[in-house]
Amino acid sequence: MRVYRIKGFKKMLVLYSPFEHGIDVLRVVHGSRNLEILLRGISLN
Repeated sequence: MRVYRIKGFKKMLVLYSPFEHGIDVLRVVHGSRNLEILLRGISLN
């Protein structure tokens, strides 16, 4: 999983997984959220 900050929205984060022909966006979240709790339910397979 990787994280990308959205230009112009300093506190917004895109959590995504890259693959051969693109990406799979897992979540778009505000950076002040508790990411540890949010990520517990995401499968990284």
